[in-house]
Amino acid sequence: MGRVPAAAWIVLGLAAQAAAESPVAERLEAIRRIAERRGEDGIPALREAAASGNVEVRVAAIAALGEYAREDQFALLRGLAREGDPRIAGAAVRALGLGGFAALPFLLDALRHDAAGVREAAGAAMQRVAGVRADPAILAEACVASKGDRFAFLEAILTRDAGPRATADALRALPDAPQSVSPLVRALGADFEPVRDAARGRLEALACRRMDDEGWREWGKRRWESVLAMRADAWHDAGNPLRAAAARALAVPEKAAVEALMTPGEGAAEETALRSLAVATGLRGRSRAGWPEWWGANRDRARLEWLLAALLETGDAPNRAAAARALATVRDRRAVDHLLAYGARDADPVVREASIGALRTALGKPGEPAEALEQAWKGAREDWK
Repeated sequence: MGRVPAAAWIVLGLAAQAAAESPVAERLEAIRRIAERRGEDGIPALREAAASGNVEVRVAAIAALGEYAREDQFALLRGLAREGDPRIAGAAVRALGLGGFAALPFLLDALRHDAAGVREAAGAAMQRVAGVRADPAILAEACVASKGDRFAFLEAILTRDAGPRATADALRALPDAPQSVSPLVRALGADFEPVRDAARGRLEALACRRMDDEGWREWGKRRWESVLAMRADAWHDAGNPLRAAAARALAVPEKAAVEALMTPGEGAAEETALRSLAVATGLRGRSRAGWPEWWGANRDRARLEWLLAALLETGDAPNRAAAARALATVRDRRAVDHLLAYGARDADPVVREASIGALRTALGKPGEPAEALEQAWKGAREDWK
């Protein structure tokens, strides 16, 4: 008799009244195996196991659910965090702490739990998902005031007397966005040097420049359309000592990044720029001399269009393979259609392998046999825009 799959063990053995059919040790082992596999098929069984039955089994199932850190688990975990048994409530709070910022509102109730241990766990979980080591009461106030917007949440922390450590954490957590410039520049006038250092470091990472406080204040007066514009400006400045960092930051799949990187650099900065061009375009790397002609022919095309054209090229297999890999992240029907029709049938095995890997990624079918991908696309195509 073959081994029963982990998910089947859970479904058969973890219902509320199933103790007679499946000993606790076996159910715990099944949960461990599901957690290791991280397969989507195990989630319903984990949710069932977390809901009722043996406390030890429930705690293990709740912990396993937390490892998925999925927003569709948050409501269930919040309900479990309200339970009177501190073991169940504490496990649910810790699981929510493994989620992202979106888990923060689901932890607020746990701050008022009857058990001190649960309240402490909720505070630690809130600090973890917020990325700010502040008093949980301040985090709760900021969460309510921000209504789910992360930037507004961080700004709310910065306007409260949260202490130097929490303020520095909030500054470091500000997103890569032009709206972050103002609070960072303001923080240069803070009373505590660690806060000022955090602001300088975040500004340097944001702008790929290094300046004194007065220089940052002048720089902050400029109206920036985007972070890409900031970093393109830094790359175009031949005297910028952080020019290589600017080139590295421009390795993003955006036409504006490609446009900026067409300006040549020197030394290590130039080497970084050439690598970033390959990432930004989705094509194979080439010498500086090879880029201007390509850009002249593709400047007015969308990135998807030049990737599809590259996939159809007959004389450059490495470029076809690079284009196939880049198409994995483009949510467009044409990308999948071309990968199936051309990439997966390419004469070169490297291109075929890259295309099949891209299809698995695009369709969310890791490990799916190559021959099944076309059928999977038929079932998913109408859901794509």
